Amino acid sequence: MRKFFTLSFLLIFVCVAGYAQVPVVDGISYQAVAVDENGVEIPGVDINGNIIPNKTISLRFTIYQASSASTLGAPLYQEIQTTNTDASGLFSLVIGKGTTTSQSPANATPLTIDWSVGPHFLSVEMDIKGGSNFKMMGTQQMQ
Repeated sequence: MRKFFTLSFLLIFVCVAGYAQVPVVDGISYQAVAVDENGVEIPGVDINGNIIPNKTISLRFTIYQASSASTLGAPLYQEIQTTNTDASGLFSLVIGKGTTTSQSPANATPLTIDWSVGPHFLSVEMDIKGGSNFKMMGTQQMQ
């Protein structure tokens, strides 16, 4: 009887421990505030009239491996996503859940990038009208 309870406890523990594992996320969380082309963000100052509230926007994300932001090579991954901003111009999405472009290597995903060989840079472009007329928002090294 004692072996039965020990075995049952062990089985329950293994099942609970297996269920409690962190899920694999196949993307990179990204959150920003959409600001129109004329907006100038000044720390500590409201940018009234320059945010893009409650609107559909398009974004193009490109991940590069390069030595600096000024010497970007061929894209390792590129995708386009369309999303909606909230009343404050805020939007959140996951890079890796969009539609890959022809600039992206075949079958590329954020999971297929060799992150051990770097540095890597993320380039973000946006069309505030939700189309494909993208304007460069910036390129930043991924840390």
